[in-house]
Amino acid sequence: MAMDKISIKGLELWVFCGCLPEEKERRQLFLVDMELELDLKKAKASDELADTFDYRRAFEIAKKVMAGSPRNLIESAAEEILQGLLACEEITWARVTLHKPTAPLEYKFADLAVTVEGRR
Repeated sequence: MAMDKISIKGLELWVFCGCLPEEKERRQLFLVDMELELDLKKAKASDELADTFDYRRAFEIAKKVMAGSPRNLIESAAEEILQGLLACEEITWARVTLHKPTAPLEYKFADLAVTVEGRR
């Protein structure tokens, strides 16, 4: 059976994350993309919020992880967001991309990101 998807792109969070000393002293912009696979059949028929996955839950999961204990690596933060999403009974599969577009590196780049995905 084909599943439906909800996509959230570009959730902006200003948090501490990184290995460098300046990253531990100054918040940086992170962008979170989340793709969620779930069955939306009931919601499509009823048009009721109670019959779907409330997007605010995904925002809160990402915010809680990123605003929690500072991490050295975006890999571990992305994985924790993924596991939080997969703990929601409606979600059968998820992909999380965590972007760090303002990483303090001596190179010019458009984006730096890590993507993790998993199935429940």
